[in-house]
Amino acid sequence: MKHKPAFLFSVFFFLILSTNKAQVFTELHSFKLYADSATNYSSIWMDVDQDYDLDLLNFSILNKPNSLYVQDKNGLKKANSIFDKDGGNANGGCYADIDLDGDLDVFVYSIFGQKNYLYIQESKGLFRKEVLQEITQQENNAFYACFSDVNLDNYPDLIITDTELWNPKTIKRPSRIYYNDGRGNFTKAKSETFFVLKSDTRNVLLADVNQDAREDLMLLNFGSENTLYLKNQANIFNKVSSNISITAGDYIDAKASDVDNDGDLDVLLVNLKTGIEFYRNDGNLLFTKVPDAFKIANFPIAGIEIIDYNKDGNLDVLAHKAFSKEKKIFINTNIQHQFIKFKLRADRANLHAIGAKVYVSTLANGRKYWQYKEVRANKQAYVNDLYDLHFGLHEMKNVDSVKIVWPDGTEQFYTDLLPNQSYFMEQRMEAKLLANPSIANQTLDRIKDMSVSVVADDFTYGEIDGVTVFYENKGLIQQDVEVSINLSVPMKLFNSFPMPNESSTTQFVWKIKNVPAQYRGIITLSVRSPNIEETAAKEQRIEVAVEPRIGDEQSSDNEVVLVKKIK
Repeated sequence: MKHKPAFLFSVFFFLILSTNKAQVFTELHSFKLYADSATNYSSIWMDVDQDYDLDLLNFSILNKPNSLYVQDKNGLKKANSIFDKDGGNANGGCYADIDLDGDLDVFVYSIFGQKNYLYIQESKGLFRKEVLQEITQQENNAFYACFSDVNLDNYPDLIITDTELWNPKTIKRPSRIYYNDGRGNFTKAKSETFFVLKSDTRNVLLADVNQDAREDLMLLNFGSENTLYLKNQANIFNKVSSNISITAGDYIDAKASDVDNDGDLDVLLVNLKTGIEFYRNDGNLLFTKVPDAFKIANFPIAGIEIIDYNKDGNLDVLAHKAFSKEKKIFINTNIQHQFIKFKLRADRANLHAIGAKVYVSTLANGRKYWQYKEVRANKQAYVNDLYDLHFGLHEMKNVDSVKIVWPDGTEQFYTDLLPNQSYFMEQRMEAKLLANPSIANQTLDRIKDMSVSVVADDFTYGEIDGVTVFYENKGLIQQDVEVSINLSVPMKLFNSFPMPNESSTTQFVWKIKNVPAQYRGIITLSVRSPNIEETAAKEQRIEVAVEPRIGDEQSSDNEVVLVKKIK
């Protein structure tokens, strides 16, 4: 059978010994996703229609309307929505249940003088545009916005960063916080008391960088030094100095995660010109910059996301290229220390528990403290474990206490959880262990792996008989698939679902786009066998194969040969 070119890629794993002085991220491969923003990644995934899968809201800064793509079993389809009426200069969006009615609301922030918009979800998938509040009435050049419970009253507050890049020079707009009263009404906080005016703030880092179970805040500034604020017991931010903040440059994004699983949050800064800078947390606000953690050339980065892409318990990095839809995956090859991971499910339509707060009791270096994280909708790529929370545990033998504050304010406690495990936490239910598949120490075909099987009865001369083909994406990423059937005896296609893209009397080809990971599809067809006088053959060979194959190897799962008798 003809061997078509396969998708070629490779990855090299390195073992980093227990010195914990180096961190290496190895590029796995690149791919493309929805986005059209020039300097940011402007799409967000959320369950817009409350059918328990993720839909795509795509925001445009290219003088086009925003657009909604609703997902069903056949993939994404563009849908008519209230979001289509706005756009053109939208730089991104964020969402939370701002009025605590159980469903998710959307805030769209804009540049080039376009107004920001707040969309309130009134019922399943139906939104109204809110125009009564100051945050939507004034014209802004908001480069970034996010929801977070800043004052810990269990109501999602709104943080907006502004930029003077397109504002009149006489106007200085600092980053701002709007406090939520729990009914979706926002009041501007006196943020000038702790926010220093900056000419161009592009992003916000929210993370407990000093391990006191309170979420701190850092402004990412373009062309000037970053500013770091620690939250005190009165929920007031105080400016402090650290080497992750005094650095000046063209910073556009940052993420804090425990990438070495030692129990504290490391920081990754994104510089539009120089790429990703990795700072290992050594405690007491001391961070060590790890040189050459990422090897990136000719790939200006607009943003990153931290995910456990290959499910080995180590956090990997997804990078969004500026001025492009292209993304890169970097695998964390520093395998050491322990972790615990949580998948949360809240009541009502806020299925993914956006806004929930998780506290994990941790023991590291003889000190016991609480780690803190909030479930936040800040990931733009459709990747594995979109909302899961990952905590490093260093060498802990068990986790004696976990506290969850659910979005509706109810609290729940768990005890005696095992390390190196993933747990399913459903509101008001016991914790459940989840299977934790891993590709550590396995070949790359675990990531991009297709299989095929075929069912066919014996054929009868001159009659119509059926063939069923099952194809399965057993890998960890979405991929395009080609299924091909070759026949040793010419047969006429009578019926097929779906119809093949290419067909002849001896070959049928289906080209199937965007097959999700861990998905099994089906092809059914009916063929008319030849009459007995048309062939002397006694056997009918059916060869079924799928593309892509892995590298130059031909997996045994990718090709099936059946020999059936013609009666």
